[in-house]
Parts: sequence; C-alpha cells; structure tokens
Amino acid sequence: MFNRNISALTNSDMTFRAIFEVMFSYEDHAAYEIVENYEVQQVSYAELKARIETFSSYLKSAFPHVSGEFIGLDLPNGPEFLVAFWAILQSGNKPYLINSYYPDQLRNDLLNRLGSQIVITCSEGYEGFARINPNTYDSSTIANSADNDEKALLGNDEKALLGNDGENVAVTWGDEIALSSSLTDLRASICVYDGASFSQQILNAVGILKKNSWLMKRYNGATKIIAILPFFHIFGVVVSYFWLAFFGRTIVFLKDYSPETIRSTVNRHKVTHVFAPPVLYHRMHKGIMNSISQDTEKRKKRFNKALRIATTLQDIAPGLGISVSKWMFKEVINATLGPSVKFMISGGAFIDTDTLRLINTIGYPLFNGYGTTETSITSVELRKRLKHRASGSIGVPFDSVSYAIGDDSTCTVSGTTICKKIITFDSEKTGFDSIQTNDLMRLADGQYYIEGRGTDLFIGESGENINPDLIQNALTVKNASAISVLDLDGALSLVLEYSELLPELIIKKEAEKTRQDLESIPYGLMVKELYITRDRITNESSIKTSRALLKKMVAEGSVRLVRYQDLTGELGKVDSLDEDPIVILIKGIVQRAIDTSDDIDINDHFFFDLGGTSLDYFMMMSEISSVFNTQINLEKRNNLYTVADIHTYVMEVI
Repeated sequence: MFNRNISALTNSDMTFRAIFEVMFSYEDHAAYEIVENYEVQQVSYAELKARIETFSSYLKSAFPHVSGEFIGLDLPNGPEFLVAFWAILQSGNKPYLINSYYPDQLRNDLLNRLGSQIVITCSEGYEGFARINPNTYDSSTIANSADNDEKALLGNDEKALLGNDGENVAVTWGDEIALSSSLTDLRASICVYDGASFSQQILNAVGILKKNSWLMKRYNGATKIIAILPFFHIFGVVVSYFWLAFFGRTIVFLKDYSPETIRSTVNRHKVTHVFAPPVLYHRMHKGIMNSISQDTEKRKKRFNKALRIATTLQDIAPGLGISVSKWMFKEVINATLGPSVKFMISGGAFIDTDTLRLINTIGYPLFNGYGTTETSITSVELRKRLKHRASGSIGVPFDSVSYAIGDDSTCTVSGTTICKKIITFDSEKTGFDSIQTNDLMRLADGQYYIEGRGTDLFIGESGENINPDLIQNALTVKNASAISVLDLDGALSLVLEYSELLPELIIKKEAEKTRQDLESIPYGLMVKELYITRDRITNESSIKTSRALLKKMVAEGSVRLVRYQDLTGELGKVDSLDEDPIVILIKGIVQRAIDTSDDIDINDHFFFDLGGTSLDYFMMMSEISSVFNTQINLEKRNNLYTVADIHTYVMEVI
C-alpha cells in the first residue's frame, strides 16, 4: 500500500485532486470513527466520498458564480470538516481554514482580505457573508438543478471547458488552501499552500520511514489517529490528517477535548497514533507523578527501579525496551492512554524534557516535532534510543527542506514544502524560496533545538537580550491553568491564571513559592512583577499563549491583573463549614472521583456512604495533592475518608 501510494503521487501532477484520488481509492477502508448512540461507528472512504460529492454539487448549484474563490471553513474537527474541505476544492474553490479562536472582527477582516463571500460554519456571526451550515443546508437545489440543467451543477470555469456538444472536457478543482498564522504576535497573516507543497509533505513520509518504521505500526491490524490538534492549525491538518489518511488510515474524532474524554476515546477506539500539543503530555506527566506520590514507599522504590531498568533497556534495544516498559508499567499504561498507542508526536510549542523522558520511559514512544504556519512541518526527532527521544531535540530537517541559523540565532527555512504565498492586510508576497521563522534555534551534535521566539526577546537594563521562554519553561506552577512571562509596561512580568474555584489562600501560597523558585532559575531575577488573574489568558484548545494578544487584553481590561502581594490570603468568615471555600473545593473533587453531581455531606465516608472504590480514592487523593500542592503519605495519613477529615488535613499543611 505504501509504495503504491507514493508511486501514484510522484507520477501525478501533485495537485490536491491527485491526493484525493489516491486517498479515496481505498473505498472499503474506514475513513473515520465516531461514537453515536453510545456505539462506535465506522464510515468508509466510499461513504465519505459520496457525502463530499453531494456537498460539492450543492456548492456549485447554489453558488454557480462562485468559482476560484476562497470559501471560509470554520468547523471543529469532525466528519463535517472533511466533507466541507474536500467539497470546496472539488467545487473549483479554495478552503480558508479559519482559526475559530480569533476575535470575531479579526476573522471577518481576514475573510474580507481574501475576498470571500461564503463561510461554511455551525457558528453564529459572520454578518455580511453567506453562511452555510453543513448539517442543515438545502440539498433540494441539487435535485432541481439536475432536473432542469445538468450544466447548472458546474462552476463558471468548468462551463468554459465544455465542448460544443456539451460533453465535459475537464473538471476544474481548486488547488490552494489557506491557513491563518498562529497569532504569536498581532500581525495576523494568511499562508497559502498549493497541492504540490502538500504532496511534498506527504512524500516526507518516505524519509521518516527510512529513519523510523514505527510511524506505520498497527494495533490489532489497524492504524488509528486521534484528531486532537485543530485542523485549522498546520500541525493538525498535515500531521493528524494528511500524513496517514493519505495511506487509507482511520481518523478518530472526539466529542470534546477534556482530558477524560481523550483518555477514554483513545482506549475505546484503540488509537495507535497521538499527535498533540505539549499540554496533553504535560498533563499526563503531572497526573502520573501525582499518583506515584500517593503510593507507599515500597511501591515508589519499585517504580523508580523500573524506570532505571526501562531507561537502560530502551537505550540498548529500543523496540524490545518499549515492549518491556509497557509490561513493567502496565498499571500506569492502563490508567492513562492504554496499550494501543504506538507513536506520538508533540508539536506547536515547547515540551519539557522531564515530560519527554517519563512518557517515553513508561513505554509510549513520544517524539518532538517542529514547524510553523509559514513553513509547514519541517522536522521531527526520529532517533529511537530513549536518550534521543527525551533530549528535546527536533531532529534534522526533512529531505524537502533545509535550515540556516543566522548570527542572531534565528532560523530560516528553505524548501519545497513552505507556503507559496503570504497575505497580510497591506501586502501579498509570492515567489520566495525561504522564510525567516523568527524562532531561535541552536545546533548541537548534528541535531536542532528550539530556544524561543525572537520577537519575544526582552531587553534587560544592561542591554542583554533575555528570552522569556527560558524562564517560563523552567517554571512548574502546579495549580495555575496557564502562565506567561512577558513585558508589561517595560517590566518583565509573570502572569499566573487561576480557576475561580481555587481559594486565594492556596494561590498566595503558590505565588510565594513561585517567587522563590524564580531566584534559582536563569534570568529569573529579571522578573520584576508577579501577577494573578482569574480571567482566561489563553483558549483551552490553543496550542500556546500569544504574548502580544495577552498584552492587548490587559490593556483593554478583559484580563484583570492583581499583584500577588496584594492578595489577602484570607478565607473570610463563614456561618458554617459547608460554606467554607476549601470545603466546597474538596466536595467538588470528591464528586468528580465518584462521578456524581449529587450533594454530599461533609461527614459522608468515601467508601461506606458514598460507595467509592479504591481506584476512585487514589484518583481523588491525587487531585487533592495536585490542587493543594502537597504530598500525602497514605501510610501515615490513613484516616482521610470524609470531606471534613480532608479539610482538617489541608488546613494543617497550607
């Protein structure tokens, strides 16, 4: 299958249509899986193709004068996205993959910049554009057009290609797609790719397999990729979709992006490939370490001994080592993503080496990748030995691209997979053969490492360039939902985002510890202010926080900051223990552990009254430990079975 597909693509005109024809030639293969009515449903490539052709016919019949234009596509990952994406191309138009998390006005402005008239979406808004809901569009126009005039199903460009006898000489497809930049600053731009550049991305799989055959591993005879990264992101559409769907593999869609949904979906569908932003892996690392901290001293020693054995074995014989690791850490594997996962890539932002090391050591092969919206995906660390997988390296560039590091350490990417056009509000650039990424890169022992972003550099009082990422990536702030180190009013500042539910007492304690941690971090003393906010500084599904956008939100007042010194750290007076914010927080943790929304009494026994299991208990204590930033020795504290008991203990330690 692999060689056949590669041969078919290299011998084609390398357009999106050529990619489609090869991809959809596996009619009986499962194109995707979803859960409907509590059952896993598989939809074949033949069925998906039929839906695409129907929707394409609708676009051509309902909008006969729209041809060769960009059509906005604002849909979450799911079957509807795939239908709309290919239907737009098949109708002779070009999909613009809208970043759903951009502000409304920016999305509209970018659509206007492209001259778009139509948006395919289930969302509200987009005033002034023709909105098409892919779930409710009026398909009767297709039948009417077919009854009255078959030519009405063709766009203007296609009609021009009809011979005098009315026979279809050629079918015109669109051959460009557009994506928005990731908005790490406020200079939003649109990157346009053609079928040739995406074909080269697919052909990079040849080079990947030469170095690492694990990419094509299966579980129970199937390869399944979970669609975590949004398809409007270059990493999502290339790695999570095109790389393996081109070979007739199966995409698995999520109903939401909560950690528990991801875990259960991977287990239920037997997902083999997980391509995700670092936040997923950081959560996994945190959850595993919290669970281990609750174990007995004897089990902790066994775990650490197993880590040492696994590390050694995976460096000597990587394939055998992974199999042994999955056996040694079977309990951890079953509690996280299950045994089916064969290949993982992290991309889109920084991932810390502790996370890379732990997840690889327990038996999940996790590799670090790199790319930008402008360059597409350009490298992945593909060496199999654990010491290499855990190094933080992004590997070496694919055969289709090359890196050049400038005197200022910024990376320039050249090659055939970079975008073909960059459109901003005041310019349109084409004809370039390289792109300066503004990412700071270093080369060590033949491997490349990303150090941060050039635009984020802070100029210190002595004129020294300080990279905020070096500070931010060295920090561990357990209870913060998000963190950002950035320049605010000329001072390097740290912003910590916390949930509304977390009591101020806990926040102040953690902020004080973080202030101390900064003293031992390189350049940490350059951070002059530490701010707390309850407002969202980044979207939950975003891959990374935009410092420029955060500065804008602070200036506009949509993100409100409080100096950590100004926190009172007090709980305030309450009439009863049930109203205590710490008690309310603990109650919520207990309810989640036993999966109930019913109110519980603070004196209810976890096992006898609430019916919790031992696994539920350990999950609960793990979250208690994480939320309150403390380790609980269950050998010594074996009486924490009620909300009241846990509250008493927490108040002692905080």
